[in-house]
Amino acid sequence: MQGRSIAPCGPTPVAQRKQDLEAAKKLLKEAGKEGMSIDLVTVNGTAGMVECAQVFAEQAKAAGVKINVKLTEEAAYLANYGKWTFGVDFLSDAYLPVVARSLLPGGTFNTSHWDDKEFNELYQKAVSIPKAEDRCTAIHQMQQIEYERGGNLLWGFANTLNAYKAGLTGIVPYVVDSPFYHLRKVALS
Repeated sequence: MQGRSIAPCGPTPVAQRKQDLEAAKKLLKEAGKEGMSIDLVTVNGTAGMVECAQVFAEQAKAAGVKINVKLTEEAAYLANYGKWTFGVDFLSDAYLPVVARSLLPGGTFNTSHWDDKEFNELYQKAVSIPKAEDRCTAIHQMQQIEYERGGNLLWGFANTLNAYKAGLTGIVPYVVDSPFYHLRKVALS
């Protein structure tokens, strides 16, 4: 489960899923997973990580799934990162950098080991388009594929607040909802 930021193209045109408990129960039965119990590992790494795991566990009960939320210490979480059967994480950045890290083969955070040929090709197309606004068609197609076939559950979209005081120079407005990460040219005047 990952929290993810939006693309520079604005909100995704992909519709929010609606809860369908009967369909969930049917799918679990077809997969031989009725009455399933699974551990969901999390760490208090950012606002909402623990709470999203707890809410998800509560929601899963209605479909007959028992999710055991396992809160771990950061060192243990990181030492086993990518080895958990089911875990909570967050990635906060523009869509394409998040894709490179978490949805492509070889990505450091591709913990679901997802590898979709059509999605990968669209990513290569998107990063080859020079103007950000021209990438939106490819990005929206990628989001649709991720929605239909992706390996992650998206638990939320974090709001971030950035503030700075007068007299700082080098702050570049960043239209995506990421915190200030690009601070190399910031200085007091």
